[in-house]
Amino acid sequence: MTWLSGRSSRGTRHNKRVRGEGTWGEQTGRLERHQKKRLQREMGRGMWSEKDRRLDRARRRREREQRKLQRRTTVRNGGRVVAAGALILGAVLLLLPGTRGIGLMVLVLAGLVLYGIIGRKRT
Repeated sequence: MTWLSGRSSRGTRHNKRVRGEGTWGEQTGRLERHQKKRLQREMGRGMWSEKDRRLDRARRRREREQRKLQRRTTVRNGGRVVAAGALILGAVLLLLPGTRGIGLMVLVLAGLVLYGIIGRKRT
């Protein structure tokens, strides 16, 4: 049932499907059964210790993935800083007459580092 707009949201359609038709008592019973089934799917079957272990394992896995993502971002940002510094150094070395060859090599290496960082970001 929609009150504010003419369209029903995803949550409204889900609640309508779960609650269905009938009296408030019947709808509440269906909702409780639906929530119980969903909780059993999330927690699984077995003893409390097994459920706790499973939930702890899932939490540790999520935390580990988050730390890994954060570490990758730090490495990527550090690589950008190094590459930007190398580009500036290469430009300065190109301006000086005695160090043009070294400046060119620094610019090429900085370009390769940037290419590697951008390629790693896309994968």
